[in-house]
Amino acid sequence: SWDTQYEGDALPTASSPSWKVLEGTESWASASGGVLRINDTGTGSSDRIRWWRNWDATYTRGATILARARCASYQASGSIKNLTIEDGKYYEDFAFLSDRVRANLSGTEWALDGTQWHTYRITVQASQFKVYLDEMPTPILIGNLPGATQRTRIMFGSGSGPSQQDIFFDSLSAFSNGRVAPPPA
Repeated sequence: SWDTQYEGDALPTASSPSWKVLEGTESWASASGGVLRINDTGTGSSDRIRWWRNWDATYTRGATILARARCASYQASGSIKNLTIEDGKYYEDFAFLSDRVRANLSGTEWALDGTQWHTYRITVQASQFKVYLDEMPTPILIGNLPGATQRTRIMFGSGSGPSQQDIFFDSLSAFSNGRVAPPPA
């Protein structure tokens, strides 16, 4: 079973279980019809909203995050962080953009039409991550987790700062008990 599930029915701080604001303000976000929208049009360094939760992931056991998202638009003036995974030893920041998905720290990316809804399945174990798109059996990104951390938490939202982004999340699920690849077709 999933450790944490967020369904977009309310702002993350009002969902059950609730998420905590990591940085920024929820004034950039709204939830309606089961979808969380973050329309960050600000260009200040603190214009963003990201939420966080601790979880029971370990780098030896591995973990899986499943996020359904779409990005209507973005304007980059630096890095954008939509999902950060920390497993107690390593971390990576992922960006779901209108024209690509990117693993920021490792510098890998995959071109796609991100204005459409996609399911991103991200698995981590040891020092490696894999990103699967729309439950395809082969990952679109594979790389090493370059960041070092002692924290075990999940962070999501639009950590865009001076950048701008209009992004939607339909759901986010976390499983801290191993890497789970997409199910067979």
